[in-house]
Amino acid sequence: MSEISLWRAAMGRGFLIVLAALALGTVSRAQVATGTISGVVEDASGAVVPGAQVAATHTATGETRRAVTNERGEFSIPFARIGEYSVSGEAKGFSKKTMTGIVLRVDLTANLRITLDVGQVTESVEVSGAAPLIESSTSSLGQVIENRKIRELPLNGRNPFALGLLAGNTVPISGMGTNLPFAAGGGRFAHNDVLLDGIDNNTNHNNGNIGRNGIAYTPSVDAVEEFKVKTNNFSAEFGRSAGAIVSANIKSGTNEFHGSAWEFVRNEKLDANNFFSNANRVARQPFKQNQFGGAFGGPVWIPKLYNGRNRTFFFGDYEATRRRTSASSSLLDIPPMDFRRGDFSRYNRLIYDQNARRIGPNGTVVSTPLPGNIMPQSMINKSSAALLSLLPEPNAGTPGAAARNYLRIAPRGFDNDQFDVKIDHRLSDANTITARLSQGDAVTPNPGNFDGFIGAGADTVSKPRSIMVSDTHVISHATVNEDVLALTADHEGQHARFGRQRRINVAEIGLPGLGRDLWQEVGRRKAEVRVARHGDLGVAHSNPLR
Repeated sequence: MSEISLWRAAMGRGFLIVLAALALGTVSRAQVATGTISGVVEDASGAVVPGAQVAATHTATGETRRAVTNERGEFSIPFARIGEYSVSGEAKGFSKKTMTGIVLRVDLTANLRITLDVGQVTESVEVSGAAPLIESSTSSLGQVIENRKIRELPLNGRNPFALGLLAGNTVPISGMGTNLPFAAGGGRFAHNDVLLDGIDNNTNHNNGNIGRNGIAYTPSVDAVEEFKVKTNNFSAEFGRSAGAIVSANIKSGTNEFHGSAWEFVRNEKLDANNFFSNANRVARQPFKQNQFGGAFGGPVWIPKLYNGRNRTFFFGDYEATRRRTSASSSLLDIPPMDFRRGDFSRYNRLIYDQNARRIGPNGTVVSTPLPGNIMPQSMINKSSAALLSLLPEPNAGTPGAAARNYLRIAPRGFDNDQFDVKIDHRLSDANTITARLSQGDAVTPNPGNFDGFIGAGADTVSKPRSIMVSDTHVISHATVNEDVLALTADHEGQHARFGRQRRINVAEIGLPGLGRDLWQEVGRRKAEVRVARHGDLGVAHSNPLR
């Protein structure tokens, strides 16, 4: 290929990269889903050893990252996967030294000091070590909530981010519609910034201000490897937060298969009644909650086809929540049955025949009352009668009452299904690709006035989604490049409860200009029937917020 062709190909790739950056351009965010292993290699006298070979091997996956010390004996391995490592150092004229048990935390730097002894290269010394407990590479204040705490500490509601209160400089908040229940450093909860695997995980409500409702996607407890809460003195990579920085990691697979299953049950039969209910002799209210799911991860292994040990790993989890609480009730007004038949004989006002109006001797309009205040069937509009037939019959009050005659009982609850799928693949020791999909589907029922009839209400629906693909490439001992493509979305709104409504054929009702099914027209904000002084028939909205 000629130089001109190569130049054109390079220009074409550059143009596509710039075009993609412009098309997908948003606020650039810090990538803090990993950690850094750094330190210095020296001899027994304390003199630095330049040119020493350093290798860090991830114990669970076998992945090895390498570095070479500079003239000051320093080395750095950035973008390292969190977990336990063994780190070795060797140089000509020195025996090999291996430090085991080095645990790397998210968004932390493990600073090591490797001391080599004079000896043959074939000699090896292994020692047990640990990363320093004090973070000396940055002035920011924060705390890592490791997997053991997430797994073992009790959590009401199983929101792992509630453990952020273990970090200093945080205070609890409640009743503000957020799933990140703390504020930090004297700021508001809306000033917190949440990252998941290094990508933005905030609900950008309130005209773009972050975090009005906190976190876009809340992972399951069993899906979180660990997370870090930073509360002060952030570095320049965190540009838009005035509260806390919360950086969490979804688990990845390892060379061993690991799985778990769980179910957490709460039932009113296991609860004590509250003080005020006991004082007023009110029984315990219904409350049933089940949270169940499972998680599984390991190497991708297909018998006789593919063995992904030390190369390809997967992790997946699923969790569901089902909650049913005491129902709410209210008295509504609906037309009594005799009114629907045109019988207003109990009504204390006269009903007139609109077709029998005439001009009196003095020029005034004279109407003729209907006999017995009863409207003949020929005067009743068929469409009106068909619509009124969709309303339930009165079930409360005195027989024939025209007001407060329908007891509406609306059950309350919450349903949520969510999952995570994550794949890690090593193209080589210098190149790793990671892909993850996280998604939830939460529904809070909001029954309408007549659940099961056409006025079935609109449920509050939230469907968060988090997608990321990253490529980490070690170009040289001193240069590492990481490319990340990500999408975070939280689709929320109110959706008409079509599945709970009777399907009504518009042709049978005789309403021209509408679609085939009346309940679909209701959901499209095209139809709502209102009976004066009585309950509405239909719901006026299906209103997705974002």
